[in-house]
Parts: sequence; C-alpha cells; structure tokens
Amino acid sequence: MKIGLVGENPSDTNCIEVLLKKEFGDTFSYVHLVKNINGSNLEEQKTKHILRKEYANHKPDLVIFVRDLDSLRDNKKQWNMRKAYFTDFNSVVDRLGVPFIIIYELEAIILSDISAFNQKYGTQLIINKAPDLYLEPKEVLMKAYKYYDTGDNIDLFNNLDVNIVKRNYKYYDLLVRRIKQKTGQI
Repeated sequence: MKIGLVGENPSDTNCIEVLLKKEFGDTFSYVHLVKNINGSNLEEQKTKHILRKEYANHKPDLVIFVRDLDSLRDNKKQWNMRKAYFTDFNSVVDRLGVPFIIIYELEAIILSDISAFNQKYGTQLIINKAPDLYLEPKEVLMKAYKYYDTGDNIDLFNNLDVNIVKRNYKYYDLLVRRIKQKTGQI
C-alpha cells in the first residue's frame, strides 16, 4: 500500500514519514504530494489543482494531511479552519484522507520524547506537562539549546522512540489508529 503525505513543508512530511516507518515498518511506501507548496499556500485553489494531478499520477491508497494548528488545542477558530481545509482537500483525494493536526507545531512531537533532544545536544530539558500544552514548542527547544535548528529535526525524529511518542502525544496515537482503521489493520 502507498501513503501520500501532504504537509506545510518537506521537512515536516519527512519527519512524519520517519515516524510512520518506525511504526509500520515496510508495510507502506510513501509519496510526498505538493511538496513545493509551503505553509498557508496549501489552502489555495492552485494547490488543490496540483494535488488532484499528483494524486491521479501517484494513486496513493491513503493521504495524510499534516498541518500545524499554530495554536493551543482549545482554539476553536484554528480547529475549524483546519477542519475546513481537510474537508475541502479530502474531496480531491476521493475521501481517502486522514488529518494529522499537530498541536502547536511539529516540535511538540520532539517534546513527547525529549530524550532524543537531550542526547543530541547534551541538555537536560525536562518536560513536565503534555507536549500539546506548550505554547511555541520550537521556542522551548531553542531556550534549552540556543543552536537548535529545525534543520536538525529529521535527525531528531530518527532518534525518537515511537512508543514513547504514542504514549505522550495523543494526536500521533490517534493518527496511527486512523491509519490502521483505514487500511483494515483494526
């Protein structure tokens, strides 16, 4: 089976692919769709047209839409915007989409298994609440290590323990369950 990945930038989808490969092994192959479109440009009609073409060309069995919420989880306006985006773009992929809304941003997933960050940078950052409760997770990492760069995320994701991530970051656990459900593994 083939999974398509749509995200705000190639780094994000690469990181999510790393986690999914750890989770599912070689059960799936992955294709990155609309990879030259970034951030808010994902919501443009032009992007929908490009996605339609790439979807028809690559024919994935499932498409994961990876989006940052860019706010804490109680922000209804942001949730509604992301839901509207998903509903609109899911129609382009024959309703084979699965949303993965990351609360607040991708770096929250790093906070869910902080040992990878601490080991790489020699820090002793302690996470004392759910990762999705941190405002600006990227800033939390930058305060712990001033030379932290998002370009290191792929290396950090390669060192995350997927079971710890699932346990500490409920939105990833939900994504895994949705994938299993959509692919008949549940």
